[in-house]
Amino acid sequence: MQLLARCHGAATDRKLSARLLEAGVVSRPLSSMLYHKTGEQGLFLGFAAWNEKEIDRAARVLGRIVR
Repeated sequence: MQLLARCHGAATDRKLSARLLEAGVVSRPLSSMLYHKTGEQGLFLGFAAWNEKEIDRAARVLGRIVR
């Protein structure tokens, strides 16, 4: 299962995804999945394989990085 979190702002979804990975959170940028150049930005965040404690930690990291 995945959540698509749309991104708006100065940082691109690819930059946000890279920063999250450095902090130990794996995400996939939406812009790298699109065939056509639409300008859509977002992060695919998977959560099916993680337990509640791991999801909570990842959510805290995500919140810290996107601020």
